Amino acid sequence: MDGGPHARRDPGAPPSGAIVDLRGVKKAFGTLQVLRGVDLAFMRGQTTVVLGPSGTGKSVMLKLIVGLLRPDAGEIRFEGQRVDTLGESSLGPIRRRIGYLFQQGALFDSLDVFGNVAFPLREAGIRNSDEIASRVDRSLRLVGLSDLGARMPSRLSGGQQKRIALARAIVLDPDVILYDEPTTGLDPIRADLINELIIRLQRTLDVTSIVVTHDLASAFRVADRMVMLHEGEVVLDAAPEEFRMSEHPVVAKFLRGEASEEELAQLDTGTTGNG
Repeated sequence: MDGGPHARRDPGAPPSGAIVDLRGVKKAFGTLQVLRGVDLAFMRGQTTVVLGPSGTGKSVMLKLIVGLLRPDAGEIRFEGQRVDTLGESSLGPIRRRIGYLFQQGALFDSLDVFGNVAFPLREAGIRNSDEIASRVDRSLRLVGLSDLGARMPSRLSGGQQKRIALARAIVLDPDVILYDEPTTGLDPIRADLINELIIRLQRTLDVTSIVVTHDLASAFRVADRMVMLHEGEVVLDAAPEEFRMSEHPVVAKFLRGEASEEELAQLDTGTTGNG
């Protein structure tokens, strides 16, 4: 792994400026080893983009950070506090500080836009209707859709659904926003709107953003730092300009969109990989 603020370090030393910290994190599903001892520190106020082929553990890593999955080994810390060992009730306050934009948006079909965005507020125990209305309105304004509160999700375009899901992710004023493939399924114009929102929200809300994506145009547009995962390990951690110029074979092939020799060989043998 290349150097940088996410480089391997003394496991007992908390990295300066990190809000989310993964130390030796491993995760497997049956015989499939997805993460193989990942060390990553996500710096406060930065946007870190995590790239890699399908099956390399990018989305799994997000679910581990928010506690939807538990690591098999290693530690996950939020502001220095170890969170992977916390019970569900203790995880609640941590989760409320982390916004999560799911890949498919995951809006509730039975609730209108207002109800979807208000849902985390009500789950957090907020009952004052004026406060809920104010915070929902602010979130919808931040994503540019303040006039859609009464609309049902089925009447929204794909881009609008992503933006409403993002409004829901920020309604609790999180410290960290996790984006799982935020531009998937969107045309280039709608994708660029999401990219612009990622940039604006990072500045407006002063949040730390962790973006998992296959979209290279999006990655280079929003990233302060870029991390490449391959076969469950970090193979490069660098600034975008260093990333673009990298001669690491895995990174270079990914940037060129070239299949590996192993993947090409699978076409001849009829075997399947993780992709």
